[in-house]
Amino acid sequence: MSEGSQSKQETQASDSQKGVYDRNLLLLVPELVYSTGNVFEHWQLDPRVPESEKEELANRKVVQSFLARFMKSRSDNVLRGLSPGDAQAIKIERAIRPIATLEYGGKKNGMKLYLGAQYAYFAARYLGEKPTRNIDELLDLIEREKENRKEFNKDLFPGNQAVPSEIENPELAPNHPLVQKVNTVDHVGSLGQGASQTKRKPLTEKVLSKFTKHMPQKVIQTKSKILNYSTMFIAGFLVSAAFASVLWHHEMDSQLKELEERWRNEGPSSLEKSDYISLQKNTSPDLVYKMLWKGAYDPKMDTEKIQPFFDHLVAFPEPIWQARANQGMAIAFLNRGEFENAFHHLTLAEEFLIDTKYASDLRRVYLSMAHCLFYSQDAESMLEMITKAENLDVNTSESRISFFKALYFFLVGDPGTATVHADKSLHISLAEGAKSQTAYYHATLALLCVSDNKLEDAYRHLRLAQEYAVETKDRALLFQLQGYEMLWAERMGLPPVALEEGSSKGLLKNSVIQRRSFIELAREHF
Repeated sequence: MSEGSQSKQETQASDSQKGVYDRNLLLLVPELVYSTGNVFEHWQLDPRVPESEKEELANRKVVQSFLARFMKSRSDNVLRGLSPGDAQAIKIERAIRPIATLEYGGKKNGMKLYLGAQYAYFAARYLGEKPTRNIDELLDLIEREKENRKEFNKDLFPGNQAVPSEIENPELAPNHPLVQKVNTVDHVGSLGQGASQTKRKPLTEKVLSKFTKHMPQKVIQTKSKILNYSTMFIAGFLVSAAFASVLWHHEMDSQLKELEERWRNEGPSSLEKSDYISLQKNTSPDLVYKMLWKGAYDPKMDTEKIQPFFDHLVAFPEPIWQARANQGMAIAFLNRGEFENAFHHLTLAEEFLIDTKYASDLRRVYLSMAHCLFYSQDAESMLEMITKAENLDVNTSESRISFFKALYFFLVGDPGTATVHADKSLHISLAEGAKSQTAYYHATLALLCVSDNKLEDAYRHLRLAQEYAVETKDRALLFQLQGYEMLWAERMGLPPVALEEGSSKGLLKNSVIQRRSFIELAREHF
């Protein structure tokens, strides 16, 4: 496929997703090396970036989170239109390799550095424009700049005045303040070469670059201004409205909490107690959220059928509904094994929830991120998300924190410590009377005990999990247990347990992925 004729998948993103970030990546100096922080600084200082867009680009965390995933997400769009092993696909894979990597926290695999030309190439293709350089010219530039790496320096924009001529004509003078030699030990940029290090202070931020197809722009909230406070009538009205809003949100949150508690106690059978609704303009957001949440766990619903509930809910101006819309859609994707899409929506939900009173929602977001990262086997990032969740000053989802700690230690090869945390999650859920969660914790303990060669304990947990699964009509858990029982019999030296054919039919895809992943991990510890 030629670079001037992008595939449908490559250009089908909405205008809001395409806009500010990708357009402004075209402003980067092609020959310069940028960290994600450098790009943020360039955008804030470059007078060519409109002031209205600088405001949207002012959140460093959001910008750097987007940029950390940019190469992977944008190159995926390009590669979808190519066959694996195709010569063009191989070139694209080379073009997304960082030219250097900054060490941070004592680890070599840290912040990736890219040429401005690399960012601009994939931004142009995503926007449906023809890149200034074709792929061969880009690869040639990367080769030339490996030994002559020049890092962006914010002194390029003294006083944030006019655009320096070197940007308009990027043949940079070696002594220009823009040019700052990158002091690296080794470099990356071609196949087979290792990660580089830089002799600079370690970075403190953690870059999660495993996930998300697209990182859309931060939603611009409309800020209404009350211009007249002159009368007591208006003041009284505002106070009354605010008080009513508090009461309404309290009632709404109670209803949502009740819905989630039913799921924790009753499992899939709780979904049968409400029907889907036809969306109307005046449909309340709490009801839409219930339908989105129900659809996320309903194996009969695909994401296309769930999407209208998301679209309706995300249109409400309150940040909490935009957060919950993204959170609900993330769970829908996660349950269907689409972990990149799930992580994408979780990242958006996080942005709406930070520094708000909805710490319980934020904790659930971080734990869902940890869930996604478990399947990519990114233990370090998974632990970071668990720690973020644990550090929030709320007392919700305590059993799930212990559960994901168990999965973390299982992932890093310590089934003994994993069992301690899984046992804690079980005791919390038993105290709360959460039958559905208790069932899954018994199942996880059974698997961990098999992995740790505690086969009598494993058998006890298998039987208890099975009793709960039958009571809550949880076919997905029964499917998990069938695989774990097979593994237990194998460990006991018993005849193989025949797996029931078609037992996964009608289940969410993640049920199959989870059983396979857990069993493979357990076998690694034998």
